[in-house]
Amino acid sequence: MPMSHDFHCSSGSPRSFTDPVSNFVMISGVDLSRDLANMFQAGKYPREFMPDFIHEMVHHMCFDSPVGAALGILHMRSWHKTLRTITEKNSTVDKYDVLEDALRYETAIALMRPLAEGLALFGEFDSFPGTSPLLSNVAMQTAVSFGEAYSEAKIDAAARLALQRYRLSDIATQKKTHLLVQPFTIDGDGYLPGYLTVKNMRVFLLRKAWKLVDSDLFLSYLKAFFYDDFGLVARLLDPDRQLQPFGSDDPEKDSCNAIAIYLQERFQKLYNLTNDELLERFERAALAGAPDYWSQLDLGSDPELVKKGETLLQQALDSAFEGQQTRGGVEAAMLRYQLQLLKQRHLFCVGSFEIPVRVNEYGRALGGRVRENPVFAVPALDGVTPRAGNGSIEYFFSPRYHYSVCTISIEGDVVAVFSLAANFSDEIKKEVAEYEASLSDVLRQRERLDAAVEQLLAEPESKIIFDHYAGQHAQMVERLYVRDRCLALPFTPADKIDRCADLMRESGLYCILGEDGGRLGRVAELSVLNSILFEKADIAAHVSWDLPQLLSELEEIQRKTNVPIAHEFGDRAVIFCNV
Repeated sequence: MPMSHDFHCSSGSPRSFTDPVSNFVMISGVDLSRDLANMFQAGKYPREFMPDFIHEMVHHMCFDSPVGAALGILHMRSWHKTLRTITEKNSTVDKYDVLEDALRYETAIALMRPLAEGLALFGEFDSFPGTSPLLSNVAMQTAVSFGEAYSEAKIDAAARLALQRYRLSDIATQKKTHLLVQPFTIDGDGYLPGYLTVKNMRVFLLRKAWKLVDSDLFLSYLKAFFYDDFGLVARLLDPDRQLQPFGSDDPEKDSCNAIAIYLQERFQKLYNLTNDELLERFERAALAGAPDYWSQLDLGSDPELVKKGETLLQQALDSAFEGQQTRGGVEAAMLRYQLQLLKQRHLFCVGSFEIPVRVNEYGRALGGRVRENPVFAVPALDGVTPRAGNGSIEYFFSPRYHYSVCTISIEGDVVAVFSLAANFSDEIKKEVAEYEASLSDVLRQRERLDAAVEQLLAEPESKIIFDHYAGQHAQMVERLYVRDRCLALPFTPADKIDRCADLMRESGLYCILGEDGGRLGRVAELSVLNSILFEKADIAAHVSWDLPQLLSELEEIQRKTNVPIAHEFGDRAVIFCNV
């Protein structure tokens, strides 16, 4: 019985991805000999990888959060409990304890997957720094990695220039066209329903909160509303609820149902609470950078539940720390491994290369060969003895602590750490040297541990329960994003949603737009331009086709199909696309 394939991937080929458990990122296609040197230089990251970079940066930003940490803890706890059932003669945990953690994780991942992909696609195609003093980590790292005019004093301008260059390119319009014809289903990654959900959230909320004209602020706010929510952490880690697969008089007594109900309520609270005054308080709190900023804001979470979430998260970390000190053998090693993965969630891996590595007798780590010369030769860590083997080099940066670093590993052991960052201290170097820095080794270890969990849960009784909840998840996600509540089409009348969903099921907006490929291309170009231009006159000056004619056609399409493509704010003479 396979567990869900939970990597959050870009839509390109080959696919880059983010692992929610470790928060490790893989940008596919980068080349060691060609690209590594450029990664060390501001504004020189290979430009062809910008869409995937931004997409995975959004995923990483979301999972480097209280909710992301809680999800990682749940999944790793299922590893730990599985290990105990195998190694302990009279274990106090059993397969139902493993099932509890595994299904809580699966519930949250399933229900949030379309939202997560929608946010990542919004970052890729729409997010753009405006007038807000708050700049998202995504915008900052876009400026640092792709902004030719980058400087710390003008980081927002560098981000705008880099994003403009990409959004005005043919490749951006082509990728957007491809997205708009994706199936309108939650099967797989749920790209189109998730993207339309996020796009339409913004259009809806603009009526109440004009500050969200700054789409980068919208991205930061939406991430915080869902992923920094300690109320959701409390539901994920709640020890007072358990699975109730055979029914209960109160649905919220079931741990997975409680998570699902809480998430659905969060969407409603987003619509009810958001206004310009709340966004100003959010900006101030986020800019102040206080670790407990969430507790200072009223974003609709019950204060007692927030406090409970903070306590439960800290208790989970303390339990793992104490366990790795007091328990021995394999179990202690497992807990140390989990703690390292949790400690390094802030690192964004922008390059990972598997290569032969050796440490020579002079204390140098050398790796890879181009025309018989090493690709790199750097000092090894103190105490590392000469050795050689299969290894890797990883290049990371930390959006949280603002440094970049390279690690070199042999057979999973870090043998060298080097950085050109001015704020990279010996203390940080010592900490990084203890990290699980090899992407390939972390993924192989996860595959082995997941296989052990899956084997345990493949027993008939467990499988029946797992499949029961998996079926519930699919139905809930379908109802939430595509049917019944249909977050993806909030402006469509309730009695028309099923018909619209059926029309879009196979090829997205292609049928809605009259199966007209030319019109589809114009809508894609309009939508991409709309990320940087809002006034109709400015958009019309950038296109070779008749904007008023397209808007007239889209108005007629909306009358016929009940699917709005673009909203015109007449008093402001601006357009905001729903797609």
